[in-house]
Parts: sequence; C-alpha cells; structure tokens
Amino acid sequence: MKNYNKDALRGGTTTDKEWQAQMSEVGVYIPDELLNTSKGVHYAMKEIKKQNIDNLSEQFGDVKLAKTEAEIMYKTACKEYDKLLNKGLPE
Repeated sequence: MKNYNKDALRGGTTTDKEWQAQMSEVGVYIPDELLNTSKGVHYAMKEIKKQNIDNLSEQFGDVKLAKTEAEIMYKTACKEYDKLLNKGLPE
C-alpha cells in the first residue's frame, strides 16, 4: 500500500496512518477512507485552510484579509504537493 503524505513522497518512512495520527494532534481529522490516496492530503490542506482563516482573523481583525491570505497559503501548498506527487511515488 502506497503512502501519499509528504514525508513518504520524499522517501521517508511515515505511513499515512501515522500521518493521520499526527494531524489529529493539531485538530485535523482525516477519514480512514482517504488514507493512501492523494485525496487525504488535499482534505488535510482544506482543513488547515479553515484553521488558518480562524487564526488569521484573530490576528488581523479582518475576516476578508484572513480569507485572502489563507487562500494564498492553500494554493501554494496544493501546488507544491502536486509537484511532489507528480515526481512519482517511491516503491
């Protein structure tokens, strides 16, 4: 079974199940059915975007600015992940 988390894609040893547990520690709960697919990572990035909007709204005092900044971070993360994914998964 292949793992799709960034560590695994870089040749590391973290399984998607271990990554799921790590993400739950920061409040991102990835459904089991999304593990071992790129959908799990994209799901996590969307959840992190929501957290970023909340945190940045508090920091900036401006929800619109927070959403704009969170969207930039989200798009950058997706782009970088997809580049990594397109390099191919280690066997």
